[in-house]
Amino acid sequence: MKKIIYLCLLAYLCLYGKAALAQLKLNEDPSTEENKFSDLQDLKPLEIGDRVPDLAIENVINHREGELRISDYRGKLLILDFWATWCAPCVKGMPKIAALDQELDEVAILPVTYQDKEEVEKLFSRLDYLKEVSMPMAVSDEQLRKLFPHRTLPHYVWINGEGVVIAFTGKEAVAKDSIRQVLEGEEMLETKEPPKALFDRNQLLLMGNHGFDEDKEILLQSVFLPYIKDMPAMYKVSGKPDRSRMRILLTNSTIPTFFGLAYGVGKVEFNRNRRALEVDDPGKLRHSLSRDDYDEWKLANRFCYELLVSPKYPGQEYDIMKEDLKRMFPQYKATIEERKTEVLALVRTDDSIRLGTAGGEPYSDMDYVGASLKNKKISLLAYYWRYYLQHLKLPIIDATGMDYPVDILLEGKMSDLGEIRKCLRPYGLDLIKKKMPIDILVIRDSERKNDN
Repeated sequence: MKKIIYLCLLAYLCLYGKAALAQLKLNEDPSTEENKFSDLQDLKPLEIGDRVPDLAIENVINHREGELRISDYRGKLLILDFWATWCAPCVKGMPKIAALDQELDEVAILPVTYQDKEEVEKLFSRLDYLKEVSMPMAVSDEQLRKLFPHRTLPHYVWINGEGVVIAFTGKEAVAKDSIRQVLEGEEMLETKEPPKALFDRNQLLLMGNHGFDEDKEILLQSVFLPYIKDMPAMYKVSGKPDRSRMRILLTNSTIPTFFGLAYGVGKVEFNRNRRALEVDDPGKLRHSLSRDDYDEWKLANRFCYELLVSPKYPGQEYDIMKEDLKRMFPQYKATIEERKTEVLALVRTDDSIRLGTAGGEPYSDMDYVGASLKNKKISLLAYYWRYYLQHLKLPIIDATGMDYPVDILLEGKMSDLGEIRKCLRPYGLDLIKKKMPIDILVIRDSERKNDN
């Protein structure tokens, strides 16, 4: 009888192969090596109250074995710190995170990033205040990011000693007092809601009627929507190189951002440092940091917009957008005016230093601790600095007159004007404050006629 059962089982395994074997493995001890999650498709986002699978976390730097398991932290409060090298608050807060991890025996904090070992080690070798940080960190991560999807950084996931998710928080909650209160059971963390769905900016924002012939393409479509919860604030312009078919997308953006993109027509970006708001009530165009009603304000004053333009209207996308803005926001009008303004100007200081390129595949990049141009125009530096130097609240202008590709490598903090100037000196360049005439986007109240 036993022999018959054995032969039947053998035939079953031969017939169904891997599928049968996989099903048998599901019944094994979940801590065994055979049940290691090797397929990212097996990982589903976790919520509060879910138990974290005993994953093998690979690519762990500052750790002698280079690999950890979730079960290694059983009995401790584990805080996963999702971060990136380009996230200034993440980088600035790393020494504090390391100190908490070192000081609190009942707590383990594991920084996690999707970036690779080389990028992380480059950052830590360049910044003096990071050179003493030597805690284990997970790099090149895909698994944990799949389990805990998020849109903003830093993002913290709290896992208790039994391996159960108890909270998703921002950086404010990661403090000694609140951690101790959680350990002692005295505090329930105010948790962030996990994202309902990840937004794909390559998909249409709003679809119209379905059921027509598949070869029917939209000739012209524009749509405004109110603020959408959990949608990132961003814009994207895409289309064919000849601009015969174009798409303009803005999500959860302010009214000045709409005007800035439309009147910039893809050539000059009128960001907040190149706009003048000359209106009676600027509070509808920008939120004041002195007010604490931002959640209500954004619902009334941020909008989403999508414009699709077919070859029937070649090169007319920004004119069409301007007309849409007139209909949607008739209370405002915009003009471009040249005004003498204080700017940060990238200038040449030594013409004897010849700048050029050795050729090769064009490449450009800037992060918190450096910048690199290879066979690219130098104006890209001014473009990148708009983000890293936005705290200076000055327009950044390329005034070098160099309209040809160059190779440049800058190693220094890209949010520190002093360090940037030091990095530029060997190239005969400087970034200085000066007054010069530039185009400014001016937004005013529309002139209204008397009803009488």
